[in-house]
Amino acid sequence: MFDRHTRDIMSTMVSKFLTVLCPDWTIRLLGLTSDGARNMTGWIAGVVTHLDAVMHSDYSLIRIWCGGHQLDLVMEDIMNNVIKERFFSVMTGFITHLTR
Repeated sequence: MFDRHTRDIMSTMVSKFLTVLCPDWTIRLLGLTSDGARNMTGWIAGVVTHLDAVMHSDYSLIRIWCGGHQLDLVMEDIMNNVIKERFFSVMTGFITHLTR
């Protein structure tokens, strides 16, 4: 995808891809997973919401927030807050010691 990541562009691309794989995907698709980003899950402009609306079934899609992405967010938070603060604290102490 070389264009903007808007709902219309992404849902069109996903729809075309699913149509090639399974022409009657709108009656067979059970669920989708996403990274939880607003353009993916938003109630008005989300890709998952848009695909759910074009489904020809009596049920809503099962929405799953990707476990790998959740883990990535946790690790990013740990790296940015815990390790980074400790690193700077140790380096400040080390530099202070060297300058004495």
